[in-house]
Amino acid sequence: MKLVVVESPAKAKTIEKYLGPGHRVLASFGHVRDLPPKDGSVDPDKDFAMLWQVSADRAKQLKAIVDEAKAADTLILATDPDREGEAISWHVQEVLRQKKALPADVQRVTFNAITNSAVTEAMKHPRALDESLIDAYRARRALDYLVGFTLSPILWRKLPGAKSAGRVQSVALRLIVDREREIELFRPQEYWQVNASFEADGQRFIARLVQFDGNKIDRLTIGAKGEADAAKAAVEAGHFTVASVETKPFGRNPPPPFITSTLQQEAARKLGFAASHTMRVAQGLYEEGLITYMRTDGIDMAPEAVSAARKAIASRYDAGYVPDKPRVYTSKAKNAQEAHEAIRPTDFDRPRAGSADHARLYELIYNRALASQMASARLERTTVELSDGAGRVVLRATGQVTLFPGYLALYEEGHDEKEDEDGGRMPALRKGDAPAKIGVEATQHFTQPPPRFSEASLVKRLEELGIGRPSTYASVLQTLKDREYVRVDKQRFIPEDSGRLVTAFLERFFEKYVSFDYTAELEDELDEVSGGRLDWQTLLANFWRDFRPKAGEVMERMPSEITASLDEFLAPFLYPPREDGTDPRICPNCGDGRLSLRGGKFGAFVACSNYPECKFTRPFGQAGGAAADEPTDLGDGIELKTGRFGPYVERDGKRASIPKDIKAEDVTTAVAEQLLSLPREIGAHPETGKPISASIGRYGPYLLHDGKYARLSSTAEVFETGMNAAVAKLADAASGADRKRGGREPIAVLGPHPATAKEIKVMEGRYGSYVSDGVTHATLPKGADPKGVTLDEAVRLIDERAAKGPAKKSGRKPARKKSK
Repeated sequence: MKLVVVESPAKAKTIEKYLGPGHRVLASFGHVRDLPPKDGSVDPDKDFAMLWQVSADRAKQLKAIVDEAKAADTLILATDPDREGEAISWHVQEVLRQKKALPADVQRVTFNAITNSAVTEAMKHPRALDESLIDAYRARRALDYLVGFTLSPILWRKLPGAKSAGRVQSVALRLIVDREREIELFRPQEYWQVNASFEADGQRFIARLVQFDGNKIDRLTIGAKGEADAAKAAVEAGHFTVASVETKPFGRNPPPPFITSTLQQEAARKLGFAASHTMRVAQGLYEEGLITYMRTDGIDMAPEAVSAARKAIASRYDAGYVPDKPRVYTSKAKNAQEAHEAIRPTDFDRPRAGSADHARLYELIYNRALASQMASARLERTTVELSDGAGRVVLRATGQVTLFPGYLALYEEGHDEKEDEDGGRMPALRKGDAPAKIGVEATQHFTQPPPRFSEASLVKRLEELGIGRPSTYASVLQTLKDREYVRVDKQRFIPEDSGRLVTAFLERFFEKYVSFDYTAELEDELDEVSGGRLDWQTLLANFWRDFRPKAGEVMERMPSEITASLDEFLAPFLYPPREDGTDPRICPNCGDGRLSLRGGKFGAFVACSNYPECKFTRPFGQAGGAAADEPTDLGDGIELKTGRFGPYVERDGKRASIPKDIKAEDVTTAVAEQLLSLPREIGAHPETGKPISASIGRYGPYLLHDGKYARLSSTAEVFETGMNAAVAKLADAASGADRKRGGREPIAVLGPHPATAKEIKVMEGRYGSYVSDGVTHATLPKGADPKGVTLDEAVRLIDERAAKGPAKKSGRKPARKKSK
C-alpha cells in the first residue's frame, strides 16, 4: 500500500479518487510542527538549532498518518510545489522518523494542478526532498522568529502601546508611513489650462493651448488667473487653421497570465478583494481542480495549455484574434522563485465556474490567461496642431481610434491611478482646414499629493523593491490591520498613531533593519540558500552578529531616553512651524512651558513641561500649533475639546466623550446637550418597577436595569429606544439569547480554526481577555495585548486548553449559609 500525504482534506479526497486502489491519501492540514512561541526555540549559540513542536491541533491527524505509515510500503509526499510545501513534507517525514514509522521508500512528487492527468503524470516522476528549499524555509522561519522575539519585547518595554514588529511587516509599514509624510509635506501648486472647443463635419473635439507668445506651455506654466485670462483672450481672438496632422499607428500587447502578486493587485482593483481574501478564494479554486497552483512567480503556461487557449480563442472569435505563433513570456522579476506555471484555468473549455466570489475570481483568471494568447490590439493616434496664423497661439488636439481590438475585446488591465488618456475619435482633418471655434475656457487646477497606497499599489511596490515574497504579502498586510498599525479608508492605507510611532522607533534605533535595500539584500541571500549557493546557518550567523548587540544596546536604554530621542526625531511632525512665527514647542495653554513627547499606559502623547500646574495634553497624532488645540465654542457654555483620549464636550466641569460612530466635526450644540445629559432614564420596568436607563460606556452604548446590562448597537439607540424595545432587549440579554447572537462584542475576529473551521474570537470576560472558538475558552497570558493576538497564537492556546480536558472543580465545598 502507498500512503500519500497532502495538505488539505479537499485535495486528499480528489487525489484518492484519481489514484484508485492501493493508495491511501491523508491530509496533514498544513504544517504539523512549528517553533514554540517562547524564548529558546531558536538557539544561536548552537548553530541556530531549532526546537520544533507538534501543533496540538494536528495530533489526531498525525496519529492517523503514523498508523497508516506503519502499514505502508511507500510514502509519497505530495504537498504543494513550493518552499512551504517542501517544508511540510519535511516535517511529516521527520515526525514519522521519530515515531519509527517511516517507510523504507520515501518519494516526493509535485503537480501544478489537481487534475487527473496532472496527478497521475506526477506520480510517474518522483524525486527526493529538495534540501536547499528546506534550508531556505528554516532560514526564513528562524529570521522571522529572531526578529520578532527580539524586537517585540523591546517595543513592549520601551514604547507604550506598541504590539509587535516583524521583518517584512515593519518595512511594509514604513512604506505606508513614508507616503503619509509625503502627503503631509506636500504643498499644492496652482496651475491653469486653456482649452478651445472646435467642430468639423458635425464632430466636436477639444484642443489644448501648447504655445503662447513664442513660449512652450507645459502643465505648470500658467500659474495665475491673470495669465490664464490673457491667454484665453488671445485664443478667443484668434482665427485657427490646421497647421499639421500626424497619424501614427501603434499596437498594445496583452499582459502575461497572472502570478501571485499580479493576481492580488488586479483582484484588489477590479473586485475590491483584500489580498488575504484573494488567496483564500484562489486556494479553494485550486483545491477544486479549477486553476493551477496560485503561489507562483512563473509567467508562462505549459505548451498543452497554450494550445488549449488558442483553440478556445478560435472558437469564440474569428481567426484574426489568434496570433500566428503562440506567445512566450519571460519573467522580468528579480529572483523569480519556484519555476512553476502562471496561474491559469485547468480547462479552457470552462469559461465560468463556481459561485459568488469564487466565480468572480475564476472569471478574472480565465480572461487574463486567455487574453495572454490573443492577438495584439491595433490602434491609431492622431495629433492635430492648429495655429492662429501669426504663430502667437498654437493649440493641440489628440485622439485615439481602435482599428482592431485584439485582446482588448476580452480583457484590459486595471491601473492603480487614473492615467492620462488620449481623447476620443477625431474628425478627418487636413492641413489648411479651418474648423469652427465654438468656445474657449480657462480652468483652474492644483497639483495633487501622491496617493495613499491601496492593497494593489502596496503589493506592487513591495515586489518592485524585492521585499518579502508575493505568497507572504497577504498575511503581512493582514497583520498590519490586525495590530491596528494601519486602518483602511476607501480602500487606502492610513497609518494609525501607533504605526507611526513604531516606525519612528525602528527608523531611529534599527534603521538598517527597516531599510528597503537591506531587506531586499536579505531576500536575495535567502534565494541563494534556495538555490544551494549559500549555507543557511552562515546567513543567520551574519545577521545575528550585528543584530544581537544592537538589540542589547537599545534594551539597556531608559524609556525616558527613548522618548526624548523620539521627540527629537519626530519634531518636524509634532511641532510644525506656526503661522504667527512663534515657537511651536511653547505650550498654547500656559504660554510658558515647553511641549514634549511623553509615554503613557495608552500610548504616546504630547504634554506641557509645567505639569501638574499646567495639564495641557495633545494626542500624538494631532500635530500642529495652538490653533489645533483651542477648544471650539458650541454655545450654551459647551466647548468641544480634544484630550489625551480623543475629542469630548465639556460644560461646567462635566465631560462626555464623543462616541466612535460620531465624527467630531458633526457635533452640534444639540448633540453635545444629549451626550452631556446621559444617562437617560427610559422609565420604570413594568414588572420590577425599577428604573431602566440608557448610556454610553467604555465598551459602547448599553441599557441598565437592576444591575444587569443589555448591549445597544449604536449611539442613536441610546436616545431612541423606548420602553417596549428596552424590556425586550433586557429580556433577551437575561435569557442568553443576546449572547447566542453574538451580543457580547468581540475584541477581534481572527478567522476559522484550521482543523474545525469554527470561527475564533478574542473576547473580554469577567476575569480578563480570552480566545474562544465557541466551544473551548483559553485565557490569554498575563500582559498579552488582546488586540495583538494572532490566529496562530489563538489556535495554539485553544488547542492546549482543549488537550487539558474540562477544568477541575475546586475541592472546597461552598460555604454553608447561616440560618437566620
